Amino acid sequence: MDGFTEIARFTTEQEARGFEFTLRNVGLRARAFHVWEGQGQQPGWYWVVLAPDPQARRAQEILREEQEGGSPAPVRPGPAPAASGKPGAHWVIGLVVACLLVWVAMEGSGGSETRQTLLRFGASHAPSVLAGEVWRTVTAVFLHIGFKHLLANMVSLVIFGIFVLRGWGVGLFFAVFLGAGLLGNLVSLGLAPSAALKAGASGGILGLLGALAGARIRDLRQPDQLRPSRFKTWHVVAMLVAYYGFVVGVGTSSDHLAHVGGLAAGLAFGLLVPGLGWWAPRLERRVSWIAGTVAVALAVTAGALQLALG
Repeated sequence: MDGFTEIARFTTEQEARGFEFTLRNVGLRARAFHVWEGQGQQPGWYWVVLAPDPQARRAQEILREEQEGGSPAPVRPGPAPAASGKPGAHWVIGLVVACLLVWVAMEGSGGSETRQTLLRFGASHAPSVLAGEVWRTVTAVFLHIGFKHLLANMVSLVIFGIFVLRGWGVGLFFAVFLGAGLLGNLVSLGLAPSAALKAGASGGILGLLGALAGARIRDLRQPDQLRPSRFKTWHVVAMLVAYYGFVVGVGTSSDHLAHVGGLAAGLAFGLLVPGLGWWAPRLERRVSWIAGTVAVALAVTAGALQLALG
């Protein structure tokens, strides 16, 4: 069946339905079929359990966990899923390069720590935003004040961004990063408007961490034996503590409200939006394409408005 991978074969319907139920219980769109296999050394009727191609790897992991736990073994495991189609890290690197190029341009235009330069490039500034320059809440996400500020955020973006990229895909990765950064700036603007200039990707990066935390909370609802062993709760806590300590420690003036706003936005996303392999393949591609297109269009539009009107 196109779009599905065979996970395992069983001799009885009870075993096949039991494994199908296990997969469906964790959100996989498994299906069990009674098929005739006329080739090979043991021709006959078998019960075959299939899973959508993007979910095949996870289904294989659950199959191994079931076997290790003493569950009935299938007659013959289905073929291993093809190599994962998860996106490569170059998407995260591309975002890092974009931020780096903006920083280089700022340095060549008077310095990234100069108030006039920050204003010209689109730093968040409450009086300007309230006067109509709302695009600053977006452009500020790509600006950094000094090299240490840039370095701290870019290292963190590479480390954490890859987890989100491979968990949700390219489009939703960009949407989470930009959306959390935007919402963080809006929270800061709404709760503590000031004439101070604010810039940095911190809100977006904390949004990525929030998404990972939300996904982990969803995992905790599963039975112990079905939780992904490679991703623990303490991993998220450790990353959050390490990141926040690193950013605060580099001497930048931290906008804590923007950080909290970005973290909360990412957490909500992680709780509500399942990752790759939980959607129907066509819907997954459509959602990713729409989310990514909206995020990129928003960033480009904000940058164009800053250049033209800022």
